[in-house]
Amino acid sequence: MTDERSQCHAVVARYMCNQIHRGLRALGGNSMARTELRRGGLAKLFHGATSSYLTVDPGGVRLAGDGGPTSIDFTDLTGLARQEAGLFWARIILTTDKETFSLGGFPKAETGEFVGAVNALYRLKGEKILKSATAPLAEVAHAIDRLLAEDHYVRSSQRRGLAKRTKEVLGLADHPLWNEFASPQQRSLLKKVKRFSGNSKELVERANERFVAKELKLHKDFFDTIETEPLTAAQRRACVVCEDNNLVLAGAGTGKTSTMMGRAGYLLASGQAAPQQLLMLAFARKAAGEMQERQDDRLGSLLNGSSLKVKTFHALGLEIIGSAEGARPSVTPLAEDARAFAKYVSDEVDRQCLSEDYRRLLVTYLGTAQFPYRSAFDFESMAAYQEYVRSNELRTLQGELVRSFEEVVVANFLTIHGIEYVYERNYEIDTRGPDFRQYKPDFYLPRYRIYIEHFALDEHGDPPAKPGWERYKEGVEWKRLLHAEHETVLVETYSFMQRDGTLESALTEKLTEAGVQLDRRRDEEILEQLRETSTVSLFAEMLGGFLTLFKQSGISVDELHGRVPNHPDRGRLTLLVRLFTPVLDAYEAYLRERGEIDFNDMINRATAHVRASAYRSPFTHIMVDEFQDISGPRAELVNALRRQRDDAV
Repeated sequence: MTDERSQCHAVVARYMCNQIHRGLRALGGNSMARTELRRGGLAKLFHGATSSYLTVDPGGVRLAGDGGPTSIDFTDLTGLARQEAGLFWARIILTTDKETFSLGGFPKAETGEFVGAVNALYRLKGEKILKSATAPLAEVAHAIDRLLAEDHYVRSSQRRGLAKRTKEVLGLADHPLWNEFASPQQRSLLKKVKRFSGNSKELVERANERFVAKELKLHKDFFDTIETEPLTAAQRRACVVCEDNNLVLAGAGTGKTSTMMGRAGYLLASGQAAPQQLLMLAFARKAAGEMQERQDDRLGSLLNGSSLKVKTFHALGLEIIGSAEGARPSVTPLAEDARAFAKYVSDEVDRQCLSEDYRRLLVTYLGTAQFPYRSAFDFESMAAYQEYVRSNELRTLQGELVRSFEEVVVANFLTIHGIEYVYERNYEIDTRGPDFRQYKPDFYLPRYRIYIEHFALDEHGDPPAKPGWERYKEGVEWKRLLHAEHETVLVETYSFMQRDGTLESALTEKLTEAGVQLDRRRDEEILEQLRETSTVSLFAEMLGGFLTLFKQSGISVDELHGRVPNHPDRGRLTLLVRLFTPVLDAYEAYLRERGEIDFNDMINRATAHVRASAYRSPFTHIMVDEFQDISGPRAELVNALRRQRDDAV
């Protein structure tokens, strides 16, 4: 109500008083005489007032009396003033949204004229306020007509934007002056807006279908001849539909490139874009070159001596950087030579291993954190857990393929502490029978004649309560009885120990009690063994891939460190990030010393220039070949270009 009152005051202040008086004179008689209404002498006695009278002016109705003046602004009224005639006097009824004023004791003959004067001013102001208030309604109604005009394809973002605007103006029907003074034309506008607001999706779909049908017919000859074979119905529709995002799904050899040529040619032929406004992107130079040759051949008659831009993402990145900075940077040879990059990372890992701290971290990582830890208790069935183990190929430092992450930890603990073991060697007693295979304990220590079994049990001695584990505990008891019967030494470890972080300390305690001598080998010796089994080189290969993915992500090292504590594998990832950071720092220093960047730097720097408007995009239509291969940063570059223009798709 405050906004409406302010609007009313502004309108009234601009409205000329002589217009108001002309409106009053239209009622007949002397307007000035009818702007004031006093109670009759006898009425004062009955109503207990000595000097009550009403006046009306462009601001509203004023009541003066012994109780002090009362003002009723026209914008507070929620309806026309009414007269109720009594036996001797008349009563005036004025209603606001807060209360109803019933003012009696006025002469009948004069009351009707005064009510007419009030309503004349009320209508005059109401119609003027509504005219101003309905201006946005008219604008939205005209925008709806333009949107559904069928001379263009309506994008979802355009429909949503206009649907949002309709909700902002539909509240006009709740305006206190609407029911009294809205004209038939204004009511018709509101009806149109309501219809669009409730059915915008359906209305736009119909308009788009009519537009597509019209365009397919209008450009039939073009689609018949743009390629050696006429485009299919699906290809033609993909060319004409112009959504915010257009995804074409098709198998190899089904004509995706033909569709891109058809799309570009249609936009040119229909006048929706000029050659310099179109951009085609490919991931490889060869693909970009083939597309360039094809568009020059197929679209030459539409280009008028110009040429569409067909580029790789890297070429586009260099162009943007060159435009924004005035010079194109040099790209490191490592960016285009995967083998050279892998060798650089491997050599850098070797250089980092000259540090005692780095060697210790690497041995710890490869020994206990090389694989993502998942307990058997994390899976819905034994079969699901076994599938996880098979898919992750869990290998020890000695190269054995084992059956659980926890077995990797046990095996690597033994290797690191110089304890010879054999994985799943036949038990010294033949246990084969009609229903059983030969028993093969997890680990056997030949020097000490000790067996180690790692059981998938919790702290209560129970296996997972999931399908497939029903008889597991029976097997545990059978193994214990077998060792007891044949007096062989069995050391047991359990899954809950790894979860609690006590598996290695439990091994230390149990093996020491069993007489096993633990002598931790030197990190250099362990790493030398790991180099012989290619474990270190595989780690370096993984680290190189991680480096590439990290730079593609566009996040900072601080952001990377910040994400680790909230990750389920935070212990493992903490080690990995500590191993990764010095290699990354060395790589960045290597590039700086040579004044070079890699492809990831190129994309990220180009995107930053686009976001900062240091480069202004001329492209209204951007097409990406093999979009399913796009990375996050490349997608962000495309989006940054699109965000610069409201007409970009």
